[in-house]
Amino acid sequence: MPRTPRTEEEIQREIALLEEYMPRIPRNDFFGGNNWDKIETEIRVLKGEMDEDEINAIEDMDLNSDAYNALQWMEGYEVDYPPAKGWESLAGVKEKKPAPEPEPEKKKASARKAKVRKARAKKAGSGAGKRR
Repeated sequence: MPRTPRTEEEIQREIALLEEYMPRIPRNDFFGGNNWDKIETEIRVLKGEMDEDEINAIEDMDLNSDAYNALQWMEGYEVDYPPAKGWESLAGVKEKKPAPEPEPEKKKASARKAKVRKARAKKAGSGAGKRR
């Protein structure tokens, strides 16, 4: 499958999101890792300040993984998610859910049920008081 490197506009948007999210994210994660170092490294990769050799030299596995993900995304390889997407939950970004589409079949069914109820009520009303 051919890959298409990200445009400068896509890269700048991703950098802007990372810079926006960083102050809203706790400096350290649950295990003591520095979230801000990871974000700053991703930004450096996206700005072209780090190449693959420099990323491979990073000994911290989490830092290396995040930086490498940013590089792969930037170069157009298929990755699980863009760099900023991985920080959205910690930054308090709510996932936008699409509005549910109306279900026409249910509307038709409820309209039929209403007709049946109305017919039964009418029938019951006209025969009220008559016993056989």
